[in-house]
Amino acid sequence: MRGLLIKDLCSMMKQTKYFFILAVGMAFLQNDFLFSYVIVYAASLPITALAYDERAKWGRMEETLPLTRTQIIGSKYAMGYITVAVSLLIVFFGRLFGTVAYARPFHMENMFAILITACIALMVQAVNLPLMFWIGVERGRLLFILIVVGSAFAIVSIWEDLGMNQALLNFPFVLAVVVGITVVLNILSFLISERVYNRNQ
Repeated sequence: MRGLLIKDLCSMMKQTKYFFILAVGMAFLQNDFLFSYVIVYAASLPITALAYDERAKWGRMEETLPLTRTQIIGSKYAMGYITVAVSLLIVFFGRLFGTVAYARPFHMENMFAILITACIALMVQAVNLPLMFWIGVERGRLLFILIVVGSAFAIVSIWEDLGMNQALLNFPFVLAVVVGITVVLNILSFLISERVYNRNQ
């Protein structure tokens, strides 16, 4: 699986460079929408890797390699988890930069909100990946865009709602519930992906 992850990351060097440029800009601008966007963007990178696989006819190569369906599918999920974790670190240090450079207050509620955003991004990944494994990225591109755009609007709305109701929310409890839902949804998503995956798509 490690080899598959390295293959995907090498094939997406261009997107990775844009990702880090966006992250640096986000740290300077200190914009909540950008903080959310970089996390959602990180969760969409496995779909980009799948698109590259389709264009390169990678499915034919897989047939000649000693790879199991679980390893092939698992590498895409693992990639999403890794990129979202990296984006969380970037956002965290971006917040610290804003606290030091612009003398902005650092609220733990903001970090809880960022973690909830990451969970939502992983829920989006859990919905997207089975669909892409089933019908392919090229055929499912419009559906993928609709899901991502809808998720972005949902996350922005949640950010605004959390901002208005911070005093009323028990953030640790809300985070625990959201994490639990995210874990269950991703387990179900992986099992569905194993069933619908078409190696020759």
